[in-house]
Amino acid sequence: MSEDLLSVSHWLIDNKLSLHLRKTESIVFGSKQKLKAQSNRSITINNTTIASTTSVKYIDVTIDQHMYFTSMADSVIKKANARLTFLYRKTYYLTRHTKMLLVMSLIQCHFDYTCSV
Repeated sequence: MSEDLLSVSHWLIDNKLSLHLRKTESIVFGSKQKLKAQSNRSITINNTTIASTTSVKYIDVTIDQHMYFTSMADSVIKKANARLTFLYRKTYYLTRHTKMLLVMSLIQCHFDYTCSV
């Protein structure tokens, strides 16, 4: 993996792009048994060790190494509950039509995005 990352780094340099090694993380996907068998995997490039992690967040999508997506679902539910609490407090000041618009724009969009992922 270190050799492949070095090749990617050279390609990026050739195309006037850069690889931010301090922001780069590695994650290995697999079953619990396979991950336990390969627990000590180290990736080094230009004398910098890439941090290994069990989950990554990319464009508001949280992916864990087992591909369970439970942390992403928990995050979406937490956001929805926070926004519903806000709307519940303002329920007496809003018309039914306004409530529907707010639910669609503040809450439904997160469920739609998560379902597409």
